Amino acid sequence: MTRSFSNARLPQRRRSRSRCRRRLTPFPALACLLLACSGARSPAPPAKSHAPLPPSAASLADACAAPLPISPGVPVKGSTAGRADSFRAACAGGARGPDLLYATELAEASRVRFILDAPGFDGVLHLHRGCPGALPTLACSDDFDAAGRSLVFALIDAGPVAAVVDGAAAGDAGEFTLTMEARPLAAPPAAGEDTCAGAPPVTTAGGGGVTTAAIEGSTFHGADDVEPSCAGAPGGPDIFRRLDIAFPSILTISTKSSQFPGIVLALLEGCAAGDGELACDVESVEKALPAGSYVLAVDGAGADQAGDFALGVQVTRASFLDERCAAGAPLAAGATAAGATAGEGSFAGGCGCGGKGPEGIHLLTLKKPGSVRIEVNPDGFDSVVYVRKSCADPGSQVACNDDAGSALRSVVETQLGKGTWAVFVDGCREGDAGSYTIRAIVQ
Repeated sequence: MTRSFSNARLPQRRRSRSRCRRRLTPFPALACLLLACSGARSPAPPAKSHAPLPPSAASLADACAAPLPISPGVPVKGSTAGRADSFRAACAGGARGPDLLYATELAEASRVRFILDAPGFDGVLHLHRGCPGALPTLACSDDFDAAGRSLVFALIDAGPVAAVVDGAAAGDAGEFTLTMEARPLAAPPAAGEDTCAGAPPVTTAGGGGVTTAAIEGSTFHGADDVEPSCAGAPGGPDIFRRLDIAFPSILTISTKSSQFPGIVLALLEGCAAGDGELACDVESVEKALPAGSYVLAVDGAGADQAGDFALGVQVTRASFLDERCAAGAPLAAGATAAGATAGEGSFAGGCGCGGKGPEGIHLLTLKKPGSVRIEVNPDGFDSVVYVRKSCADPGSQVACNDDAGSALRSVVETQLGKGTWAVFVDGCREGDAGSYTIRAIVQ
């Protein structure tokens, strides 16, 4: 079993630590596995056309004879300056810079990640089951989240593992720090955040009806305790947080950053048998909740989706939203109205970029059901328009649009029943705000 991902892989909807004490030094099993035992005595097959031919098997044997040791949880510092270019990568055009080989051995099947920090040059990191070139590459990363920083992740059976610190081009070399982390797949959940019952509380702060908090953590060391309905695949490791809501509120949780593309957020009633799932989505969730205690599960869309993350939490008191909704400006059918947004947002839409900016609220009243087209033309900011039956309840949204004919303009077309509907003009991202015009055409 070997499963892996690099920064080139994407999930269905959009865009890593344990103990292994045994180490092969000077790694004789690696050379045996790749060269003698595997029968790889002739040159490896040619690489893709964009990369140079790999070194011969003889030179690979020499390069793999004395790898440097590395152990989980112990960062190592080194330099590729003055080293030879011994190995080829499956990314970065083959990676033609000087390189260094590090190796260890896993005592049991594990979740493994290597992180390379090379601030002085364009570093490349590739992961192999053994000596590079003799067997397929497990993962390859060039510029994971910044030039010079790379991350590779894989699920690997017991046995030898090798990581190559490389340079993208011939002149890319210098000092670096390499960190390896591993967690045995069979390890039981740890205490605390790795169990629903041990979920630490999230403390929000603020005023004016809106409180916020930041959550930072990692699912890399987590066990697979729950299977959210929106995960797409089982086996993702997860961790938990407890959220205590003092008043009826709208809870909004959004992903600020994630080392893995398939981050799943599931809101649970609690940890007792029979407690159900209240909401589940990739990257963000929003839910109207009565006062009470709830549990957030941060999960992955499959066993190979895990790593560090940062979330933003916003709790908006329902009474505060009701006051804002009551102050919404009337929107007359057929007329063009002007508006402006400023400050911070309290609502969010369910399409496109979500609507994280401040919003303008308009109330459209229909005397009978009809076909409605709502057009928003913003003055220089990226707008989102959405329609709700109940202004403060995100679950009552019936239509939403981001970018209609341009990157800024938004239009919705939908069938609406008799009554009053809340129409929101929002900013795509925090800071997207300004003046706009809005028109509703009813037929």
